Amino acid sequence: MSNWGRLLSLNENISSIDLDQPSILIGRNKICHPSCASWSDETKKKISSKHCHIFVKKNQNGKYVAYVTDNSTNGTFVNGTLLGKGNTRQLNHKDSISLSIVITAKYYDKTKHVVYIYFDDTSSYSPQGPVAAIPILSNSNDNNT
Repeated sequence: MSNWGRLLSLNENISSIDLDQPSILIGRNKICHPSCASWSDETKKKISSKHCHIFVKKNQNGKYVAYVTDNSTNGTFVNGTLLGKGNTRQLNHKDSISLSIVITAKYYDKTKHVVYIYFDDTSSYSPQGPVAAIPILSNSNDNNT
């Protein structure tokens, strides 16, 4: 399967993520993207179990488009704006995604905060076979602190 994008980590201790699956979860839960397991305890403190969901799907024009859904109590911020728990928005090339904190030049720790820059490559995305259904996420049993 080809990549439809990349999440470039701005944290020197967190790996960037190649988006090669139609859907990924970012958070502390063991079902989340494997790179999340290597986060330090300090980093994980404000990250929810299934903090956010990033996925690709076809829009009304038949083009693949990337989206993010906030599943957290502490917030997912896109370009400094709180998305809000349960809300979904389209991602655009070079959008910043920060977890649990609004990142500013004065308040950013590149060893603790989880911040990604989304690089879009949906125009060349060609899934092999049908794109898997996007899972319905439930937060009813999450520990979101």
